[in-house]
Amino acid sequence: MRLEAAADADDSWARFHAGYVLWLLDRPDLPNTRRIWEFWCASSGRDAAETAR
Repeated sequence: MRLEAAADADDSWARFHAGYVLWLLDRPDLPNTRRIWEFWCASSGRDAAETAR
């Protein structure tokens, strides 16, 4: 699966975003919104702004 490959990639940006998608897929009741993204970033110890490319 490409998503799992991205989660194991050398690129930290790809790993981080793949982790978010996998986390979101495990929680189908949550919407994919900016608020949820910011929650994910904060809970991982990263700022949402620093994850933008």
